[in-house]
Amino acid sequence: MRIAKFIAACGVCSRRKAEELVNEGHITINNHRVTELSTQVDVDNDEVRYRRKPLVLEKKLYYLLNKPVGYVCTNDDPFAEKKAIDLLPDKGRLYTVGRLDKPSEGLIVLTNDGDLAKIMTHPSFELEKKYRVTVKGRVSQKKLDYLVRDGLTFEGVNYRVLDARIKKQVPGGYMINFTLNEGKNREIRKICQSLDLQVKRLRRYEIAGIALGKLPPGAWRPMTQSEVRFLKSLGN
Repeated sequence: MRIAKFIAACGVCSRRKAEELVNEGHITINNHRVTELSTQVDVDNDEVRYRRKPLVLEKKLYYLLNKPVGYVCTNDDPFAEKKAIDLLPDKGRLYTVGRLDKPSEGLIVLTNDGDLAKIMTHPSFELEKKYRVTVKGRVSQKKLDYLVRDGLTFEGVNYRVLDARIKKQVPGGYMINFTLNEGKNREIRKICQSLDLQVKRLRRYEIAGIALGKLPPGAWRPMTQSEVRFLKSLGN
C-alpha cells in the first residue's frame, strides 16, 4: 500500500494532506524517514510513525442513514445546527457519501473507506440512484419521456435522467419516480424548475440497488457484508 494511502487509512488525515506530511519528512517507516510518495508499506510487517506515534489501520465502517429534512451532509460547516453525522453515535472518523441537500431526505452512506466513497461518487462508475419526488404543477408522462430521451439544458448545464415516471397524481401535482446516474448539484430540483414544477418533497430511496427499506427518518443501520462487497465489485 502506498504510504499516503496508508496514512489516510489510519485516520490521520486526508490522502492529500498525507502526501504533504510525507513530502515534509514527518513520517518514518521502521525508524527511517521517508519523503518519497512512491514508498510502499508492508501493512503486516512495517512500523509507520507520525510524530513518533505508531499508526494503526482504522477498522472500516459502513452505515446507511435515512437523513431527515433539515440536516446537512457536510461535516465541515461550523454554522450547521444539524449534521447528518451527528445522528450516529461516536463511531470514529466518518464522512457522508451520496450527499443530499438540506431540504431533501432519504438514503445516504457514511463510511471511512475512501476507496468505496470513490466508487460511489466518481462519475465514471455511473451508479444508479432512485428518488421519489412530490411536485406541485402540471406535467405529462409524454413530457417526462422526452426528458429521458433527449435530456435538457438549464442555466447552461446539461441534465439527463435514466427514467422518470409518474407514480400517481396528488392534490395540486404529482408524485414522480426519477432514476439518475449523475451526481450534479441539486440536479432533480433544477430539472423540476425547468419544467415549471415546484418540489414539495424529495426523497432518495435507493442507491445501486441498495434500498432504504423501512428505516425510519433519523435512523441508521450497519451495512451488511454482502452490500459492501457488492458496491466494491462495481469498481472492478
